[in-house]
Amino acid sequence: MFTHKAIAELNALELMVYNYVSKHKNQVMYMTIRELAEAARRVHHHRAAILQKNGL
Repeated sequence: MFTHKAIAELNALELMVYNYVSKHKNQVMYMTIRELAEAARRVHHHRAAILQKNGL
């Protein structure tokens, strides 16, 4: 999909979306851009909440 160099140059938001797309390829192709953004954001916030609860 992307080279390692291209992935390394992504900012935090781009990387969050890239990771979501990589893990949900079959679902993403039917999503609008807005749905993709919301889904990727939900996953990020969920992970952040878990880390915060565990003091990380």
